[in-house]
Amino acid sequence: MGYWVIKAFPERVVVKRQFGIGRYRKVAGSQEAMISFFNSLKQSVEDYRTALEAVNTPPSLLDGVATQAEALSTAQQAQEKKKGNRTVDTEERIKSLNQLHAFTQAFNAAAEFVYYDSAAKRDLYRPPTSTETDYGDDEMMD
Repeated sequence: MGYWVIKAFPERVVVKRQFGIGRYRKVAGSQEAMISFFNSLKQSVEDYRTALEAVNTPPSLLDGVATQAEALSTAQQAQEKKKGNRTVDTEERIKSLNQLHAFTQAFNAAAEFVYYDSAAKRDLYRPPTSTETDYGDDEMMD
């Protein structure tokens, strides 16, 4: 885009600045700045479209700026919505895990009663503890 802007406005530094000439590197590292940059660029293309078309700027390039600006804004909105739903997702996950824990505790209690005389069989129905599922160096050496 820079080539066409410079070709259309060789002596107008202020117009070049509106198109962000020389500013792209500064905004490339920030999502918010990039979205703002593309929205500003979209507006500049709309304002100066006739002059850009006069120097044979490809229409697909001019139209692509608006498309890209819209895509970035849509992606930003989707990301913010997803961030907002994290607590809901976490709540659902905790609820499911708590239900599973309650079920295994009830199963374990039944095993305690049914296999009262056999510790080995009771152990088969106990959920694993964190130390039993930790595959540390000791178990790997065996």
